[in-house]
Amino acid sequence: MFDGVARRLASREVPLNCCRFTIGIASVVLLVALRVALGWHFFSQGVDHYHDPNWSSEGFLRQAKGPWAEFYTSKAPDFHGFHELISHPWQDPSQASAAKKSDEKDSAKNKPAPSSNVPTEGDPQPGDAKAKATADGAQPKDDAKTAKLPTEGDPSPEPKKEDPALKRVEEKLAEDLALSRPVYEAFATRVVDDWNERGRQIAAHYDFDQEQKQKANAVFERYKRGLLDYLASIESDLILYQRELRRLDQMQSFQGATDVPFASQRLADKRRELANQPNAWLADVRRMEREFNHDIAAIATDEQEKQGELAQPETALKKNDRILTWAMMICGGCLIVGLFTRLAAVGCAAFLLMVIMSQPPWVPGTITTLFPYQLVEMLALLALATTAVGRWGGLDFFLHFLITAPFRGRR
Repeated sequence: MFDGVARRLASREVPLNCCRFTIGIASVVLLVALRVALGWHFFSQGVDHYHDPNWSSEGFLRQAKGPWAEFYTSKAPDFHGFHELISHPWQDPSQASAAKKSDEKDSAKNKPAPSSNVPTEGDPQPGDAKAKATADGAQPKDDAKTAKLPTEGDPSPEPKKEDPALKRVEEKLAEDLALSRPVYEAFATRVVDDWNERGRQIAAHYDFDQEQKQKANAVFERYKRGLLDYLASIESDLILYQRELRRLDQMQSFQGATDVPFASQRLADKRRELANQPNAWLADVRRMEREFNHDIAAIATDEQEKQGELAQPETALKKNDRILTWAMMICGGCLIVGLFTRLAAVGCAAFLLMVIMSQPPWVPGTITTLFPYQLVEMLALLALATTAVGRWGGLDFFLHFLITAPFRGRR
């Protein structure tokens, strides 16, 4: 027996000798099929993201957990500050009002007193007779006629025409009433301000005349009213959403809540449910915003439209999504045709590692349903990167003999 072992050692026929490992044609075919299948998965996902204008990685970034959660969530934009202004636990309106008044009082103390010769907003401007008379509490006088109160027996005065200024005041009061809802007041104000600024940019881009500006203002008022009506219709849902967030905070603060398996899973399900709940509301507001921009731009004449459409400012998330989409298509396509296979496999494996680290399975409350297949795919890609699978039925066969092999022969 010992003579046989000695002869194997002498001939280097030891099972642990990697130089003697070989694979058959069946293994080559299956590895090529695995390469193509993985490449097709990444390529098809990239194509779907490319053709879907509503796709965004924002949800993926916002649901991140674990040690890298802060890094992921910092890359997610906040649509008009929705998550900052609305996605917070419920707070009693009386307490919120008291805190707001306290902040206003503190800011008023620190604010310097305005100079007496500088008019402030709402004060009558110098030289405005009507404003001056209104400030004195009397009706403005006409130089040609003096105002005379009607007495009994005098003919009744003609009905006054509707005062546009009074109508604007009434509309402003109605808006203030709609914006006084503490649940969505700050969010609605920010959206309205952003839409107003966007409308001004479009009007300046097309160089609207006075009549077109009036039409644009009418469109803005219509969409502003539509936004307030929509937020008023979902006010009860927003209140319930904030109450559920407060309840989730209370559940998480309970000592030992994450130690019990069923309690930890329950927290994860509740967290995932609440994270997805605002998607429908944000989709509706985004649709209104797109229609608003379209209707404002539609006021432009054919001559003005020759200047081209005013492009929307591209966010950092949009750029990252575009890079990610093209990277998935390119890496997936390279795996399919067997071109730069090792680099493509490592790139896809790095992407899967990034996805896994957004929901690490060892952190309580994470989404672990996708972890098994992601881990298997990542290990398969790394295994392919250690082989010459790109030269087995791929373009790397030609690349190897045209570029790599000559350099190796010169050594």
